[in-house]
Amino acid sequence: MKSSIFFLVFALGLISIFSSCKKKTKYTISGTLYQDCGQTIGATSIDVRQRSTAYVDYSGGSLKVIKTDKNGNFSYTYKQLDNGSTDISLFDGDGDNANLIMEGIPANMDVQLNLYRYKNVSLTYTIDYTTTQDSLYTRFDTLYIGGKPFAGPFRKGQTFGPISESQDVNFYGYETKDYTTCWGVTLPDFWLSTQSLGHYKEYHVIHYNMPSCGSVGNQVIMLK
Repeated sequence: MKSSIFFLVFALGLISIFSSCKKKTKYTISGTLYQDCGQTIGATSIDVRQRSTAYVDYSGGSLKVIKTDKNGNFSYTYKQLDNGSTDISLFDGDGDNANLIMEGIPANMDVQLNLYRYKNVSLTYTIDYTTTQDSLYTRFDTLYIGGKPFAGPFRKGQTFGPISESQDVNFYGYETKDYTTCWGVTLPDFWLSTQSLGHYKEYHVIHYNMPSCGSVGNQVIMLK
């Protein structure tokens, strides 16, 4: 009797070991395709491609053309790829003129995605001061935020915007990266359109995380 119990326990242990050692050989890419914030795209083709080389070549390498359902959802399960170090890209459509939706998706990994044909968010900017004076700038001064001009004078608590900012969602994981906006008073930098020169030929940079799709983010500009 004891030997039977021992054998049963031993057999169950072997089954448990072999089950835990079983290698995963299938992976799924799934998610939802959006036109912009909120509007999904149903019944459209998504071409799943893997580049054959390390160079940017999107002309081939199609693994599968799938379709979104009526709610814009999609799912693609594939067997483990031999070239696991080469990323996967998703294209809007399956022709030669198909547009890249997202690249840099890791191969041989389960991935859940939100895809966007176009995406932007609205940001507002609030003026603050490091001094007790209400404003150091007159109506002859201009505040540039990311190259967009706003005429002075400027008061504490004054807001500017909303300003539409496009979000880079064409590369896997970029939704969570840090973004920057350059600003300055007077003298815009025409050599670098993303920068603005400040009151004393200086420019300032705001570092922030892009808010989630559809939300309005508020950034503070500190004048002195």
